[in-house]
This record gives sequence, C-alpha cells and structure tokens, in this order.
Amino acid sequence: MLPAAGAMMELMNSEGRNWRTRQSLKLRFDKKRSASETIADRLTSRAGSMTFLLFNLTWFCGWLVTNSGLVSGIEPFDPYPFVMLTTLVSLEAIALSILVLMSQNREARIADIREEVDFQINAISEKEITKLLELVAKIAEKQGVKVENDEELVRMLKPVDTNRMEKTIEEQI
Repeated sequence: MLPAAGAMMELMNSEGRNWRTRQSLKLRFDKKRSASETIADRLTSRAGSMTFLLFNLTWFCGWLVTNSGLVSGIEPFDPYPFVMLTTLVSLEAIALSILVLMSQNREARIADIREEVDFQINAISEKEITKLLELVAKIAEKQGVKVENDEELVRMLKPVDTNRMEKTIEEQI
C-alpha cells in the first residue's frame, strides 16, 4: 500500500464515513504543492490555451515577416534560415515539455493514491456486503426460506481472496 493511501485509510477510519464530505483529495494535494509545482501547473494551464496558440502564431508570423525583409525600415536580424527563431522555438518546446511532465507526474501521483483508496474502499465494501448477505440469509432461514440450495448465494457468501486476485493481476502484468 502506498504511504499516502495508508494515511488516507487512517483518515477514513478515524473520521468515520463522513470523510467524503471533506475537501477532495486533489484539492488537498493542490494546497500542498511546492512552488515549482504551482508554477508548472499554472504555466501548463495557460500554455494549453487558444490564447497561447494565437500569441505564438502571431509572434512567429511577425518574426518571419520581419526577418524576410518584408517590413521597410527594419533590417532583418535573423535572416533565412532563421537560426535564432529555431533556437527560441526549441527552447520553448523544451521548457513546455518539462512543465507538462511535471504537472502530469503530480497528477499521476494523485491518481495512484486514488486507485489505492478505491481498492481499499472496495475491499471494505466487499466484506460489508458479504456480511449483509450472511445476515439476510439467516433472516431468510428464520422465515422458512431454504437458502442452502442456492448455489449462487453460497458462492457469494464466501469471502473474496484478494491476495489471490492480486497475484493473478501481477502475473498478467
């Protein structure tokens, strides 16, 4: 189990079933972001906008027109093959790629913890449902309903072997 997921399970157990009414997991992680993660998230969200695309298109077109000698009175400072423009665009692409990767890595960490919490909740739910089925079967028997012949119910009353499930999944990976 991931350490943060373990902490999440302790939170669920200590605060009871109302833990979902608290702030979302993502919101709590957002509050704990480092300065670099906050900057990366903000820049990534802005760089992924139509405004940023239009700014870049305008900038590049202006650069190309200016350095093609099409603007009178301005001497081209980066003539064809536009080496300076190529360098700047490459640096921008590197910086944006790193920022996107930083944001994606943080989101992946949150997703991993959510998956672990979901797994733990599902395991708890499975135990609770099995217990409820046991109780319903006992009530049905007291009412004279024969449940021992119901193969599906008998199978459902057996606890799920999560260790075996995990090993099967690990073998498939």
